[in-house]
Amino acid sequence: MNNELSWSKQIKMKNKFVQVRKNVALKVFKSVTVYILLKNCFDFV
Repeated sequence: MNNELSWSKQIKMKNKFVQVRKNVALKVFKSVTVYILLKNCFDFV
């Protein structure tokens, strides 16, 4: 019983970790996209 509890806890922790990593990846992707767009705009000027 106790073993199952720690197992579900580990899965929850892992899911949380994956979610955080996805959020960070999304933020990085968005900021890089914005940077590239701005850079292209300034290159045309």
